[in-house]
Amino acid sequence: MLERATHTSKTDASVRTEGTARDNGPETPLVCCIVVVTNEVHWLERCLESLLQTDYPRYMLIVVDNGSSDGSPEFVARRFPRAVLVRNRKNIGLTRAWNIGIQQALKLGGKYVAVLNPDIWFDPYWLRHLVDACERNGDIAIASPLQYNYEGTEIDEIFLPILTQAECDTHSVAKKNRVIEVTAVIGAAALIRCDLFRALGLFDNSYFVYGQETDLCRLAFLTGRKIAIVSGSKIAHWHTNRHEASMAKKVRHSRLKSRFIFTLKDPSRSILSNCSDTLRLIRRELSASRNFRYKALMCFLCVHLLARFPWILFRQARDRGKVLRAGSNRKWISPW
Repeated sequence: MLERATHTSKTDASVRTEGTARDNGPETPLVCCIVVVTNEVHWLERCLESLLQTDYPRYMLIVVDNGSSDGSPEFVARRFPRAVLVRNRKNIGLTRAWNIGIQQALKLGGKYVAVLNPDIWFDPYWLRHLVDACERNGDIAIASPLQYNYEGTEIDEIFLPILTQAECDTHSVAKKNRVIEVTAVIGAAALIRCDLFRALGLFDNSYFVYGQETDLCRLAFLTGRKIAIVSGSKIAHWHTNRHEASMAKKVRHSRLKSRFIFTLKDPSRSILSNCSDTLRLIRRELSASRNFRYKALMCFLCVHLLARFPWILFRQARDRGKVLRAGSNRKWISPW
């Protein structure tokens, strides 16, 4: 079970860049924590307050607001005045917003970026365990905490397939701190080396909401880098995928579109093979539903993919070139 911290924190400590003697001061790696918000002020109190209780001496909070109309940016400016607040005029999507935050982190000289959703809360030691694991193993490019349900009572059921693929005992994995190599993580909370973005580029803006972190995990894995879960690091996640009824139609549509783009972009295979797999996926979706509106949506998504196809083809060729130059023979298998 994930326990919430009981001590309180000062809201003016939302940007903590000072080191301590115990942690070798400025030699401690700077982590830029990026939270993207889109009309989600109801999550921010618990998310940011628990983030401020993080037991790590050098981190900065960057909040990117995606055109919220519910007072989210005003809440952040009032309660967390030392946070770096970036305001977008409209909802430009999670991927573009994360990339804006990452560009800020690169300018600030961060060694790591933590990409975070607002519907999570943190164990105080979540970040320390992640950074320690990455500092001990320079091959780890992306590290994830264990993700629990929002109540903190058990491991999130959508997170379990990752552990199952890694042949972990899901009942005992949280009892000791281990580094578990995996093929992908969930982007609700992930620590990523800034050098990875410099080498492979930022998240692919072809993805609006879903798929961008799995796309980066696949490319990192195929170019010989390690992806890991650090079991001593723990967060709790509400997870939209577990609450389909509350998911906006636009988000559901974006998730479906992301599946098609992800299949088309596979850099380990030829574009012809990817197109064939994508067509099979579209046919399966069409045959699985008799709803006219859903079929119309599928037709619209196909037109959108055709319009974006030259760009997707370019990105696939670029990523395939990186995989071939890396000379890695690794085979990426999705845990889902």
